[in-house]
Amino acid sequence: MGCYAFSHNPVYLGFVGIHLSAAILLGSTAGVLATPVLIALISALHIEVEEAAMRSLFGREWETYSNKTGLWL
Repeated sequence: MGCYAFSHNPVYLGFVGIHLSAAILLGSTAGVLATPVLIALISALHIEVEEAAMRSLFGREWETYSNKTGLWL
């Protein structure tokens, strides 16, 4: 299962990691402070919608997978 064995959303996790890394490297306090807002927006606008779709599409198989892996990590 690769990276999906550890996270439901490795792409979003990577995106947030890149955002935070860039903010730190550039010395952007605003960028660092925006990270929790970014996480909240991704969760509300993307992850919740995708999780509902996956649950609907795959049913118990998705529930089993979801119980084994973390949403972010």
